[in-house]
Amino acid sequence: MSNNMSNTVSDNVGLSRKFDAGTASSVLGTAAGIGSYVIWGFLPVLFSNLNAAGYEKVIVQRILWTTVLSIMFLVCTGRIPNLVRLVTDKKQLAATIICALLLGANWLTHIYAILSNQVTDAGIGYLVNPLLTVVLGVVVLKESLTRTQWVGCMVAFASVLLSGYANGHIPIAAALLPITWSLYGLVHKLVPSIVDSLTSFSAEMLVLGVATSVYVLAGGRAMPVISGIPAGQWALFVLSGLLTFAPLVLYNFALCRTMLTNLGITQYLSAIIQICLGVLYFKEPLSAGSAANLILLVCALVIFAAGGAKHAGGDGKPSRRDSI
Repeated sequence: MSNNMSNTVSDNVGLSRKFDAGTASSVLGTAAGIGSYVIWGFLPVLFSNLNAAGYEKVIVQRILWTTVLSIMFLVCTGRIPNLVRLVTDKKQLAATIICALLLGANWLTHIYAILSNQVTDAGIGYLVNPLLTVVLGVVVLKESLTRTQWVGCMVAFASVLLSGYANGHIPIAAALLPITWSLYGLVHKLVPSIVDSLTSFSAEMLVLGVATSVYVLAGGRAMPVISGIPAGQWALFVLSGLLTFAPLVLYNFALCRTMLTNLGITQYLSAIIQICLGVLYFKEPLSAGSAANLILLVCALVIFAAGGAKHAGGDGKPSRRDSI
């Protein structure tokens, strides 16, 4: 799953505390942040080992087990009152439902890409995601960019055109993954959560869990989805839920203990891991056009990051997040 989910939710913590990059807490926080992206990056390996179960079982089991773990987390950490506060606010509930649908669409696309040998395209899609998020910020939220950042966006746009020309079409995973994820982030920006990010995500999982349960039961799919599953597959299904939720806990731990500047570059780690897995582990072909597209996209990200570094000054402040 993606990858910068925690960046999309605004929590209720003051910004006064400074971080010393050399402290044990800061180092541990940075390590936790890197760990979360490494887990996200290697998720295709897990899901590829569930290929025999079929697309429907994989997505249904992932949603249901993540929902179960989310409920357990809410109960064990005393966050049920936060959940009640969220779902009893009509505006927050509407935003939660929309985010849940976008999250579900993102997961559907990602798992489809993995099981149909498009892991490289999925990685490229997640590389595009930060730039598409920026474009939405400019268009919808009226945020501003530096001239260098605009150049980076133009180079990224050129890479998309090149990909479409070289392949005769724009890969569905490379298009839908950043679109659904950027829209997910935009909704959270437009309607900031009134609770912490983990409660917000858990609420979204409850919506997805209920919708999935209705789909399974109403469509008479209960037995096909749960029957004939070997013990080893059951273990992997449970693990898929754990490895969906655990990185969020790690990332929130990191955000409370280190500066965003320490974590900024790591947001590309999961995408890079997935691209490397696609080419080296899954042996997916990388055409000359796709390779040129990837090089252009990396150049765009470097240019954009350079423009952001010049524009922003690091103040050592943490992001707005709750401790967990």
